[in-house]
Amino acid sequence: MSQYEVDIQDVKVKVCAADQAVLIDTEVSELKSAITHKQWRLVALDLKFDRSEAALLIVYVGSQCLTIQLGYLDSLPESLERFKFNMQELYKRYLKCKSRVEIGYLAARVLTNPDLVQGHGFENLANIVGMKIQQSTIDCTKTPSWKARVFSVKQVNFAVLDAYNAYHLGNKFLDMV
Repeated sequence: MSQYEVDIQDVKVKVCAADQAVLIDTEVSELKSAITHKQWRLVALDLKFDRSEAALLIVYVGSQCLTIQLGYLDSLPESLERFKFNMQELYKRYLKCKSRVEIGYLAARVLTNPDLVQGHGFENLANIVGMKIQQSTIDCTKTPSWKARVFSVKQVNFAVLDAYNAYHLGNKFLDMV
């Protein structure tokens, strides 16, 4: 397990990168506790692919982030099953959750604009609601290998940025309801 702290828009984000079931179970318990005690309304999820294989599952809540190194899991963590993930479907690029909502769909529903369902990135959605988001500073042609065992702080920042943006945009849209 590796611990990181990254700064995104002046928010210190605690990031745990894990590849062992027992460590993931501990971190998921911590995230669930944060959800319960702070009454967070949403959990942002992101997948990072290496070629066509899911390599990282990113779970973001508040200012905490768990990155699960899927290719190195020693066993299937029970907490992920209880957290409503179906790992076989995950590897097929699908994520099954009881209340999963894509950010574009949420924006379309809240703003009653069906054109927002597809094809709008975080930056465009943020502009629509007058929100500033941080864009990646890593050259997209040099995306890190998400199958690596260890990442630099800059790579971790890049990895969690989409989940961070989705989380804050999702909360912004929920505040508008």
